[in-house]
Amino acid sequence: MAARLRATRTAVESAQVLGFSADGIKATLASMRPSMFYKSMPSELRPGQWQDVYHVPSVVGILYVKFTDEGIQEFKLLSFKAK
Repeated sequence: MAARLRATRTAVESAQVLGFSADGIKATLASMRPSMFYKSMPSELRPGQWQDVYHVPSVVGILYVKFTDEGIQEFKLLSFKAK
């Protein structure tokens, strides 16, 4: 990933429950392709902010992965959990 990545505690904890280490999260995100895009949706907590959702195949099944932008150079991982 070219952009800098931060993740919420919820996303990291959900990934850990599924057995993903930090390196496993990074490897899974690096495997993402445009065809895995599912939808864009508005944030429920921040009016005007949008979130992109992907369905990403993994060793534990399809993951629901959600991002939001935190500026031009950074994305914040919001969800990383079983679909």
